[in-house]
Amino acid sequence: MILLFVATSLLKISVLPGGSHIVKGPLNTKQTWVIGKSNAIPPKALRLYKLNSVSGLKHVPDGSGVVLDIEDWPLTPMIEKSHPIKAYKQASEIATKKHLWIVGTPAIDLVKSINPNYHGKIYNAFVKWHLAQKLAPFVQVYEIQAQGIESNPYRYKAFVEEEIRQIRLGNPNAIILAGLSTNPSGQKVSVQALYKDIQLTRNLVSGYWLNIPSKSIACPKCGVAKPKIALKLLKLLFKQQDNIY
Repeated sequence: MILLFVATSLLKISVLPGGSHIVKGPLNTKQTWVIGKSNAIPPKALRLYKLNSVSGLKHVPDGSGVVLDIEDWPLTPMIEKSHPIKAYKQASEIATKKHLWIVGTPAIDLVKSINPNYHGKIYNAFVKWHLAQKLAPFVQVYEIQAQGIESNPYRYKAFVEEEIRQIRLGNPNAIILAGLSTNPSGQKVSVQALYKDIQLTRNLVSGYWLNIPSKSIACPKCGVAKPKIALKLLKLLFKQQDNIY
């Protein structure tokens, strides 16, 4: 199973009691993908760059892996978040020339930037507009940002299944990941719910982006980081003793 982390998330985990053992042990593998830098990155982990705009691709070393995170937030230029399909197509053209491989992580809230007048449910619109199918041809890895509904594991599974169907129509060869978060937009999430999300979908996807956000310009509603939830989840996944209640 691929597990994608921001480097600072691994640092947050490693300083907890028992966290260093997880980071240096079961996470010390090429199946651990890490964005950015910290002194907690296990030696065997695969390191990736992260960008919120296509323009930064020209500065990435040739042959690298890049997480291209286009969302309806201040970090992505208006022209790109208003026209994400065009943006990812442009990224694909640059990536081909520079021999890059792209992890596409288009946010569900792009519905709002594509159509500012839309006021319905964004998950429904993302599916109805077939955005995953239209975006998938331009990436090698597609991460389904389903973390906003992770507290409802069966809804999470249903959305992931539909997104996979669309992604496969657009790009049969894409590696598919799904998003998980300890506190998406400040929501309270239990370890049990996250574990159930994985149980229901681990045979459908190649892995997960496990995010541990805190309040920032990227997530003004996230509040305080919750690394203990991530550590307890990892202990469950790696079958290590822990009390999740």
